[in-house]
Amino acid sequence: MRQLHQLDVNLLVALELLLRERHVTRAAARLGVTQSAMSQTLARLRGVFDDPLLVRSGASMVPTPRAAALEGPLRDALRTLERVVAEMPDFDPATASRRFRLAMFDHATVTLLPRLVARVQQAAPGVDLEVVPMDVERIAAQLRNEEVDAAILLPRESVGDIAQRPLFRDELASMVRKDHPLAAAGPKTLEEFAAWPHATIRLTEQGRGSLDEALSAAGVDRRVSLRVPYFLAAPALVERTDYVISLPRSMAVAFAAHWPLAIFAPPLEAPHRFTVHLLWSRTLDADPAQRWLRDQVLAAAEEVPGMVCGPAALEAEA
Repeated sequence: MRQLHQLDVNLLVALELLLRERHVTRAAARLGVTQSAMSQTLARLRGVFDDPLLVRSGASMVPTPRAAALEGPLRDALRTLERVVAEMPDFDPATASRRFRLAMFDHATVTLLPRLVARVQQAAPGVDLEVVPMDVERIAAQLRNEEVDAAILLPRESVGDIAQRPLFRDELASMVRKDHPLAAAGPKTLEEFAAWPHATIRLTEQGRGSLDEALSAAGVDRRVSLRVPYFLAAPALVERTDYVISLPRSMAVAFAAHWPLAIFAPPLEAPHRFTVHLLWSRTLDADPAQRWLRDQVLAAAEEVPGMVCGPAALEAEA
């Protein structure tokens, strides 16, 4: 604390901008000062940290290892400080006018999003929602940087500044066209199941799918004739082919309500279940608007047919 009380917080604000922009002139413009003043500030920062912090490389500047290590913690600390000194505004959904950004796969856009939109339209007519594609590799950074307000996906490795809570549990189901030979009673054995051509939905490039892992463990391989990155392609593909497609049961049920499809459980020893989580930045824990958004997402999840929702229910079923 002795060093901290001697430090001008404005210097840290300037340093955060310099690290973000990697350019003295652009950082000066963002802060509303002259280039000369920002250069003097950088000189002071170099003295405080006894480190060059930023060194020139062509037309821009690159951070030293010390500056790179400071960048994330400094950004988070300044945002926390802003919230400490700012009066937390009330949030009245009936009169609010703002936009929330959510990251999700198309699984959630089919099962949960329509119910969420209906709730928001009724309670907060001035609130807009924007769904952005899920980028698994960047989602933690997007939440930290407030590029998105919340994310809906499988649980991630625990990180201190990213909160997550169970949203709903789903399970794997297989889907074929209504007049498919497997439609009446489903396959009796894994070999019968694997003998048909399969299509699979691969949302990321990370490893093998859970169904292939289960089949491999049982000594059975299937032929995957088609891979697509979209759940929404499944019903149209299945309706016109012999393909078997395995996907979350909630999606299969939603598709079967509008397409001539049949759903069955793959012949595994036990149902393959997974829990979808809601993720957000802990710096937004106390924000009334963000808390309202999370409450709407949780309430919408409880309206999805057949879902086991909420921490208490999920723990009771486990």
